[in-house]
Amino acid sequence: MARYTKITTGHMGQLVEWPEVLTEGKTLEECRVMLKDATHEMILAYHDLGKPLPPGSDLIREAIDLREDVALAAFADNRIITFDRNTALSHEDTWE
Repeated sequence: MARYTKITTGHMGQLVEWPEVLTEGKTLEECRVMLKDATHEMILAYHDLGKPLPPGSDLIREAIDLREDVALAAFADNRIITFDRNTALSHEDTWE
């Protein structure tokens, strides 16, 4: 769960389950977007350090989904680059 606080420069957001994830934005919406981004960056940092993630909130799950989407997009881009129509199987060949 995220907690948002009105501050003089806008809004501050923090994950209750993961207090290290903290950010600020001029508007509440900007703060929400930046909190999702900060969560994503913390997931990457924890992964690089081999640290376990704290038990989940919706923002943590959304950030993990975003990370998976980025990985799948990179995989698809690589497949497009390396695809060779001459060696690819047809639908009929695949399902014989």
